[in-house]
Amino acid sequence: MESWYSDSVKALENSPKSFGVMVDLHNLQTPLPIDSQSKLEEGQKYYKRRGMKRSVVILKNEITKIQYKRIAMNTGIRKNERYIDASMSDDWKTIGLKWLTD
Repeated sequence: MESWYSDSVKALENSPKSFGVMVDLHNLQTPLPIDSQSKLEEGQKYYKRRGMKRSVVILKNEITKIQYKRIAMNTGIRKNERYIDASMSDDWKTIGLKWLTD
């Protein structure tokens, strides 16, 4: 998670004023450890400050989905974040892109 955060800071240096993010976690099978959750919270706040307007998270693990929803509530991005269960649709990428662009 530390590496993700560092990479994100670098990637967002020249980010547009407004952008959306798709987070593909459909292969993640285990819940996030506590220390990873706090770093994710910090990262979500950073993304929001840098201009993230919408995000979509692709998941298959219900516990991870609950974790992401709770963290999104804490960081103030929940109303603009959607969750797609990849086990319910083979077309999750198209659905996610539609949320980000429409």
